[in-house]
Amino acid sequence: MYARVFKFEDKMFSFLMLICMYGGALLGIIMIGISFWAEGKGCVFPTQHNK
Repeated sequence: MYARVFKFEDKMFSFLMLICMYGGALLGIIMIGISFWAEGKGCVFPTQHNK
């Protein structure tokens, strides 16, 4: 299956599978980046560590 995805024989299938496989990780990295940027600007997120 990975060979078919990375050969891009069917481009829509390949993009769909890549988004499904790596989309969650990419979204997590973006969220962490936004959190660090916001905390750098002075925003304080309510967490258990801030009490």
